[in-house]
Amino acid sequence: MMIVRAFYLDIAQWALDEPHRWARWAVPCPIKETDCNRAKHDKLVKSRMDQRTRERLPHLPALARALSQHRLASTALLEQARQARSGDIFTSDGQSYGLLPAPTGSLSTAFSSAPQEPFTHLQEYLQHVSG
Repeated sequence: MMIVRAFYLDIAQWALDEPHRWARWAVPCPIKETDCNRAKHDKLVKSRMDQRTRERLPHLPALARALSQHRLASTALLEQARQARSGDIFTSDGQSYGLLPAPTGSLSTAFSSAPQEPFTHLQEYLQHVSG
């Protein structure tokens, strides 16, 4: 509705600026300003957002637990990778990992030998964490 109202108001303004061209098209706008109240739309949008929050809120503890478990497992894996030397194979959470020497000698690459994931590289994560 706001677009239609804006169009009518534009024509009215143009009729003032160029009456010879637009005056015959200028008519009162049938849509009143009160009909274009955005408050109703804004309330509807907020209501939908609040409903999504209410739907997801019961799952928040499970999400927090999963994130915490993942963080602890990642921390343990990172600590074991830091303690391992190049060529060492170590196990974390039932998964075997090996540490390959880096070409520069500054950082090693850990990989997983899991059947479903032939190689899981941790080099980017180790670089991010170490520095």
